[in-house]
Amino acid sequence: MNFSKHFYLLILLNLGVSLFYTNVLGQVLNTDENKSISIQDRRKNASLFIEANKEKNDGNLERAIELFKEGLEYDPSDAASMYELAKLYLLKENLMDATLHAEKSITIDTLNFWYKQLLSTIYKLDNKLEKSKNVLEDLVRQNPEKIDPLKDLVYTYAQLEQNEKAIDALNVIERKSGINEQLSIQKQKLYQNLNNGNAAVSEIEKLINKFPYETRYYALLAELSLKNDLKQKALWAYSKVKELEPDNAYISISLSDFYLKARDSLKAFEELKLGFANTKLDVDSKIQILLSYYSVEQIFGDNNDEADELISILMSKYPLNQRVLSIKSEILYRSQKYPEAKKIVVKILEIDSTQYPIWEQLLIIESSMGDIEMLNEHSQKLINQFPTQAIPYLFGGIARFQMKDYEIAYHLFKDGLKLVVNNLPLKIQFYSFIGDTSHELDKIEESDQAYETVLQLDPDNALALNNYAYYLSLRSENLERAKEMSFKAVELDPENASNIDTKAWVLYKLKEFEQAKIWIEKALKANSNPSAEVLEHCGDIYIQLNEKRKAMKYWKKALKAGDGSEFLKQKIKEKKLYE
Repeated sequence: MNFSKHFYLLILLNLGVSLFYTNVLGQVLNTDENKSISIQDRRKNASLFIEANKEKNDGNLERAIELFKEGLEYDPSDAASMYELAKLYLLKENLMDATLHAEKSITIDTLNFWYKQLLSTIYKLDNKLEKSKNVLEDLVRQNPEKIDPLKDLVYTYAQLEQNEKAIDALNVIERKSGINEQLSIQKQKLYQNLNNGNAAVSEIEKLINKFPYETRYYALLAELSLKNDLKQKALWAYSKVKELEPDNAYISISLSDFYLKARDSLKAFEELKLGFANTKLDVDSKIQILLSYYSVEQIFGDNNDEADELISILMSKYPLNQRVLSIKSEILYRSQKYPEAKKIVVKILEIDSTQYPIWEQLLIIESSMGDIEMLNEHSQKLINQFPTQAIPYLFGGIARFQMKDYEIAYHLFKDGLKLVVNNLPLKIQFYSFIGDTSHELDKIEESDQAYETVLQLDPDNALALNNYAYYLSLRSENLERAKEMSFKAVELDPENASNIDTKAWVLYKLKEFEQAKIWIEKALKANSNPSAEVLEHCGDIYIQLNEKRKAMKYWKKALKAGDGSEFLKQKIKEKKLYE
């Protein structure tokens, strides 16, 4: 026999008996039923209690439950075993049996703190908040020196939306432990729930009075004051933060927002500039503020001096930041300052040449500049570097089309189309260019099919309607369909000189010369620098109306503009129409 273990068990058994007799002599085991329990049964109960706890500590929960229950057979009034069983059932998420045994434990031992705390927890987990509250209120009455049950009671009151009681309980805690942030903020939120803004503000002011150099409380007071329409108090609080922390960048942003809401745009902008110039505020936050402070149209539109000044501050503070550079390049691009925009984009790519979106931005700028050679060069570079991206094929095709390398352009458009996934506008652009390029290569059927596809995908695509109608009119095919499309293109984009010219030319082909004259004159007015093609069309229409002088005038203008038809010189020489 292991002497030490045997001795330890004897001590625990004797301790159990001693505790048992203490309870009897105290207040619990005083019923007639309890008096009938023999000393042997009590000892057996104590022994089983010790064994059950050992099994519980070893993780044998089922065996522990059996032993605690067996112990209760020897002593049905053993509150400690009931308490232990309640805890075990709670571990097994058996709330019904946990509740039953916890309730029995406090029926027997009405003053035990731990028994009542457990029952309160079980009630709470079972969503029996009223019962949990009642138990906690008993605990608080019986243990006025303890703070923990008061804290639990505050939480329960709040769940039951008994905000006044929660505040009263917090005040008791505050008297015991003193003013602190957690208590004051809890009370502030509860007062807000009660729509008592002044009391909520007073709670934060108490914190400020106790901790006058803690700027967080002034910032909180300002925010809370604004919510409760106490604007002067909010301004005072913001000013105190600025006084205590002159370099606080966030307070400048907050003040800017305050002044903006107060419709003092001048002060709002001055504070915003101070925040942007402060290096303690990170650049990403500044960009986010910029994008929330101004709309995209305001940032990238014309004549927005404020947004431009803020961007300039960012450029001076973060000259190599790629996000700042990207925003600046976009502003320059939208202002049609293409060379300046390109310089910045090139600078970004010098910092990091792996950024595909920036390369794409470069292609867009070069296309807008009409820099066909560079557009062609960079498109080809990107096709090699990012072969699965569709956009470089599109711009590469556009460059080759303008260089009149139609065969290469055609294949670039066809290859790029295969890469388009879930992007309908891009797919439409590819089909439109395939239509144009196929026409130049005399692949008439494929050209028509490409335009038909565009119009199936986008029936109101003015560019496709115009081009398709024009190509049909050049071939004098399906002119009624061409007329319908050209009229619709003008309705959709009435200021577009190309659309108006096409409408005039379709009418000409239909021999509706008077109407054609009206629309060709509109085309001339819509374009201060009309192409040779439009001027020649104008001469053709006038000659059909027997207005030879006007016809000669516009044919000569077309010849001077260059790139007229192969018959233009002959028309001028012989003063008659050739087609």
